[in-house]
Amino acid sequence: MPIKLTRLIFILAVTAMLPLSALTGSALATVSYTVEVNPDLKQAAVQACFSGDPDDPHLADLYLSGTARRAISRLRWNDQPVPDLRRWGGLQVSPDQQTGCLSYQVKLSSSSERWGYTSSAYMLTDPKHWLLSPPPGADAMVRFVLPDEVAVSHPWPRAETQPVQGSVWYRLGLTDPSWSSNVAFGRFAIHNIPIADTFLRLAVLPGTPLPDLNVTRQWVTESARAVLYSHGDLPQSEPQVLVMPIGRQREAIPFARVLRGGGVGLQFFIDPAQRLRDYRDDWKPTHEFSHLLLPYISRRDAWLSEGLASYYQNVMRARDGRLSEREAWDKLLAGFERGRDGVTSNRTLAEEASGMHRNQSYKRVYWSGAAMLFLADVELRKSTNGRHSLDTALAGVAACCMQLGKVWRAQDMMREMDRITGTDVFTSIYRRHTRSNRFPAVETVLNELGVSHRRGRVSLNDDASSAHLRGQIMRPVVPPSEPGG
Repeated sequence: MPIKLTRLIFILAVTAMLPLSALTGSALATVSYTVEVNPDLKQAAVQACFSGDPDDPHLADLYLSGTARRAISRLRWNDQPVPDLRRWGGLQVSPDQQTGCLSYQVKLSSSSERWGYTSSAYMLTDPKHWLLSPPPGADAMVRFVLPDEVAVSHPWPRAETQPVQGSVWYRLGLTDPSWSSNVAFGRFAIHNIPIADTFLRLAVLPGTPLPDLNVTRQWVTESARAVLYSHGDLPQSEPQVLVMPIGRQREAIPFARVLRGGGVGLQFFIDPAQRLRDYRDDWKPTHEFSHLLLPYISRRDAWLSEGLASYYQNVMRARDGRLSEREAWDKLLAGFERGRDGVTSNRTLAEEASGMHRNQSYKRVYWSGAAMLFLADVELRKSTNGRHSLDTALAGVAACCMQLGKVWRAQDMMREMDRITGTDVFTSIYRRHTRSNRFPAVETVLNELGVSHRRGRVSLNDDASSAHLRGQIMRPVVPPSEPGG
């Protein structure tokens, strides 16, 4: 039966991003995507097949970004042409066609141009630029059909069921489709690296010079395993790790980040000519892997997520031996000093965090958060006689609160950690410092731990009243076990 142009189901984006809708058999119909990539890595054919109850028609929204709207062509429903999205306002599939397939061609575009580096050996993309994505919670899966010697790196976890033998299907719809993520197609390999009870899906993209795979595996594995020194687990399952060589740089890893779209993905931009020692000395890998200890925290509360990673980037490297205890405290104190110097306005920490990128208030936000979590860690250890710490709070968070797709506000997460530890330490620190226009006062607690800064270097006093807590923070009693141990 022909397609009827009767109501606005496909919606042209007036702004950069609006929903695209298709009439299917249920509000969250089963959607199976097949993505077939061309050998030149510049185009792909996408097919989304819907199934549902034809007696219960509802709309299932598909996400359409402005970039996807411009990149898509040859849109068809059950092999019948659909008007161009840039010319028509919408269409409706006839009720007796509720089960069927939507197909289209898409031009792939690189998302790595911000670094001025692209390669004919791979295509790094953001899937929201080419995938008409299902809504969060949808019963949706994707599989890839790739040319010979071409692999795909993506953040989506393997689907619980594999409906077609011989194909590997991955779960979509776990997060909001507007969230950013990385999907790379190209001539590289995927390496599964065991970490505790899960594994990393490592992809090292080609570059000049070619990165040393053994060196890369070593610093990535070491950085991921450092996080196990919190409570022995990696709370995020099978994270994507994407390593991108970008030529000669002033440092081994000039930039790194964590993306939450689809699943959890870590991205490292590296100078492939650096030595293992240079990667091991860089704080960024441990910082980024430490982000995995928390669920997605609202960007308005960046002090919590970035503060935790800034605190642990030094603590974890002391615990696994890459830093001495003195070096770790020296780096923490230097960070606190940068944060104190970053207080350049009368805005509260909450205000600075909410406008961090606009205000360029990174130092204050990152290190104020680190100072707050340091204070919470010490107070928990003191008030519970060592039964609880920041480590045990995060272990509880890993057990209750890591579901993909949920965005936590800092206040709610602090309340949850108080519930886990049976205290009011976190909410008390939250109220005291997020509403303040001053850097958290850490000097008294540092003195109690026996940490001071004299003549340009850190001094550690083992006779201080709480020196034993200083040792607990930097020297864990039990190291993480080997994979499978």
